[in-house]
Amino acid sequence: MDQLSLFATALGLSAPWYVSETTLSVEDKRLDIKIDFARGSCSACPLCGAEAKAYDTTDETWRHLNFFQYAASRPHPAR
Repeated sequence: MDQLSLFATALGLSAPWYVSETTLSVEDKRLDIKIDFARGSCSACPLCGAEAKAYDTTDETWRHLNFFQYAASRPHPAR
């Protein structure tokens, strides 16, 4: 298992979501985990459950639980 798959599994991600990149800064004690989704994929609406394609996305960063002694964040890419 490669590191991207390891983090995706640890975060409980499922298709269409995946970990596209990880960056570790020892100096800042920070681990960034970049999550993306396959272009053209559909996801269920959290309100009604209907399947729909993503559109008009923006970059977001969420603070996640620490990974050992490193602060972890999950930036979400814009499309």
